[in-house]
Amino acid sequence: MAKIEVPESWQPPKMPVKLKDCIALAFKTRAKRKKLEAEAERVKKDEDAIKLYLVDHFKTDEFSAVKVSAGTATKVASEMPQIDLESGGWGALQKHIQKTGEFDLLEKRLGVLAARERWAAGQTIPGIKKFVKVEIKLSEAK
Repeated sequence: MAKIEVPESWQPPKMPVKLKDCIALAFKTRAKRKKLEAEAERVKKDEDAIKLYLVDHFKTDEFSAVKVSAGTATKVASEMPQIDLESGGWGALQKHIQKTGEFDLLEKRLGVLAARERWAAGQTIPGIKKFVKVEIKLSEAK
């Protein structure tokens, strides 16, 4: 079994000897995680709403940072790319990339579903190989 590298501040739980006990522990731990994630998601929505409020209400103010006892809020503006349908959208961008070879305009990751569809149709894809990812899926009892 591979040794898992973890920070010293965290250690994995003691694993039960019996397989069924280990699976039960996985379900119990997942339920605990889901509860914490749901609470974190609610809090994140509140945080995001406050940040949107700040952006909307302080657009014209000439501040770059405001310090309070809890920390400093800094207004950051940055240019971001966005597909422009009026100037040709994805089609225009694809033609540009094919013509110039500027593939760095795209993020480099494989389309899993597209690859699986081609493999299912018996096609090979140059530069790509298959590997088998093994995971444990937990399905709640009904």
